[in-house]
Amino acid sequence: MSEARAQPAIPRISLTWLLVAQALVIVPHLGHLPLWVIGLWLGCAGWRVQIFRMRVGYPTRLAKAGLMLAAAAGVFASRGSLVGLDAGVVLLIAAFVLKLVELRSQRDALVLILLGFFCVVTAYLFDDSLLAAAYSLLPVSALLAALIGLQQSRLAMRPWPTLRLSLGLLAQALPLMLLLFVFFPRLGPLWALPNPNKALSGLSDSMAPADIAELSKSDELVFTATFDGAPPARAQLYWRALTLEHFDGRRWSQAPLVNQPNAAQWTARGQPWEYSVIAQASGRNWLFALDVARSEEGGIQARRDFSLQSPQPLDQPLQYRVRSWPEVLRNADLPMSAMGDSLQLPAQSDPRSRAWARELLARIDVPQILRKLFRDLAAGSAVQPAQQLVEFPQGAGDFINYLGVLAEDGVYGMKTSPYIVREQGPLVTAWTLLMSMQTGQPLLLCDAGELTTARTAATTAVAVDALAPLRAARLAIIGSGKVAQAHLRYVKNLRDWQSISLYSPSLSADAQTQALLKAITPNLKIVDSREAALAEADVIMLCTSSAGPVIDPAELSKPALIT
Repeated sequence: MSEARAQPAIPRISLTWLLVAQALVIVPHLGHLPLWVIGLWLGCAGWRVQIFRMRVGYPTRLAKAGLMLAAAAGVFASRGSLVGLDAGVVLLIAAFVLKLVELRSQRDALVLILLGFFCVVTAYLFDDSLLAAAYSLLPVSALLAALIGLQQSRLAMRPWPTLRLSLGLLAQALPLMLLLFVFFPRLGPLWALPNPNKALSGLSDSMAPADIAELSKSDELVFTATFDGAPPARAQLYWRALTLEHFDGRRWSQAPLVNQPNAAQWTARGQPWEYSVIAQASGRNWLFALDVARSEEGGIQARRDFSLQSPQPLDQPLQYRVRSWPEVLRNADLPMSAMGDSLQLPAQSDPRSRAWARELLARIDVPQILRKLFRDLAAGSAVQPAQQLVEFPQGAGDFINYLGVLAEDGVYGMKTSPYIVREQGPLVTAWTLLMSMQTGQPLLLCDAGELTTARTAATTAVAVDALAPLRAARLAIIGSGKVAQAHLRYVKNLRDWQSISLYSPSLSADAQTQALLKAITPNLKIVDSREAALAEADVIMLCTSSAGPVIDPAELSKPALIT
């Protein structure tokens, strides 16, 4: 009798938890595993289930050898090597999967469980966040349940009591884990492989402002360059590895368009620099080159952000030849949607700077500036042409330009607002550019969102001051957003208002906005219906984005100024 046959068989409950554990172990690796590994697991899991049901037999030695060679070939084809961190993890996961089909005894299952714990740890090489740590408790619990299920007991024959026991063991180990985490000394690794998330230089494919400081902390060699002739001046040594043009308010990352296969179009001009680069192992496939670069080395590709990349991650030093043209003509072939993604400022980015900008804007008497502007328009010392509407070709959207000149201030400029058609929905932005009439140099380029809100509200304030009766005593506001808040701020002192009523359908459940409105003027009365707000109103300000009628003037009890 063979040793495998002498060992007790694997209980059904243990096999079930092993299958669950394998699925949970593989999930964190889905972002970087080749797809064939997923297919391999599905095939091996189905095969093992059929073995348990006695419908198929175990693989022969020849079949096992063929599976291992095929897995190794798949790793080499997808990673370009069998050595290195990324390739090693894929190979380990493949072995973890293949071990499933040769489980004959409890000893085999124990080996698979221990291998599963190693696979759980490898996930931290790619993501060491708190969320990843919390998720890792799931496969660990399943592996412990499988380990408990190997025991021949009445408890081990039931799935949920087995899981509860494994969770209890984890809870008992938690105090010891915390104790070791706090008091056990941090020892450096005895050996290491390149980290796939961050190169030794501190450079990563996504960065937050605090990460920039790490770029100067490492003294590790990143790359060396040797020029065929005299090297360029120091001011021209602009090395490009990757472009982080997408900003979500917290981190910069690469835009999805960069990974499209077509390279950016450009035309070379002048004499190129010719040089060779030796890039050190980084675990990534980006390459260093001067703008704008081209390499004839096999497999090196140019991307849409004018960077170069290797077909495989650099697990060892790589030497390549490059030609770079400092003067090129870049063709603007990017679609407007991509430009919009690159230029758009996230709505919640940099709250302290936005608050400071609003504070500066609050110090300015915007209605008084607009009164002067209207006087200058009448006197001919200011010019405001009709707005320009320009449609993009092929129905890609349009943009509107609002032009203006202030001769006394020596300033001209424009506000431009594009409407960009995208698959995920239209994109609308607005930017203001001011130029000097003396030097022709730009004075200001800013997001026009805050300026538009202030200008709209201040224009209404000028109109109310000019058109509303001096004895107007009741003010009604429909709306509660930023536009309504700005209107209230500019109009609250224009008359001796006896009552200021405001109505907004969504305001009753928004305590924060109610507090903001009350802070503008304590005399504000928030009412629960539109009719209550409009009752006996002398001035009505409609501050909504509704595309349809908000009120019916025929229903008003007396004449009123409506803006």
